[in-house]
Amino acid sequence: MEQCDKLRIEGWCCVDKIRALLALKAGWPADNFGDDTWVMGIDGVYFVTYEPKHDQFPADSTCFSYKHHAAGFNYEIGLSLYESKLVWFNSPFKAVDFNDIKMFTDGGLKDKLQSFEKMVIADHGYANCPTLVSTSSSQDSKEVSKFKVRAQQRHEKCNGKLKEFECLDSMVCHKGKLQACFEAVNVIVACKMEMGEPLFDI
Repeated sequence: MEQCDKLRIEGWCCVDKIRALLALKAGWPADNFGDDTWVMGIDGVYFVTYEPKHDQFPADSTCFSYKHHAAGFNYEIGLSLYESKLVWFNSPFKAVDFNDIKMFTDGGLKDKLQSFEKMVIADHGYANCPTLVSTSSSQDSKEVSKFKVRAQQRHEKCNGKLKEFECLDSMVCHKGKLQACFEAVNVIVACKMEMGEPLFDI
């Protein structure tokens, strides 16, 4: 038992060391994307977890997703449109209280885009913010339509890459550690991109 405890402690120590590199390996660029106006695609991704405890009730129902039929949290992820890089992370948000558009408007990304006069591409869940978010439209040219579809497909592939790690794909025994796992996995994915793995080359 003592050996198992030691291995568990050392394992979480490694996770903490990896996640400490997040700001170095991924995130909003120092030059604020330069002169580019269209800077990223954004989307929400849902991760299942144990139901958090509630002070008064057996479970915290605000973390239950009726869409996924399980407890969990929503995460907001932004991918650069012009390179294989994760440039925005925002999390965790309770599943009931925050859908994609609420994460965008209340989580800080909307204000940040406005302050730097930048825009993003997303699916129709973000249609309420047309001045900052472009969604697919019947008015798009063939080339623009294809570009938007590719941006959304890259998100689907990104979500799949994140969930290749069992710590994000199932309710493993890491109560209260989902955020740490999420940040560590994003660092690993970012490092793979640096080494030339075409994670989002669709």
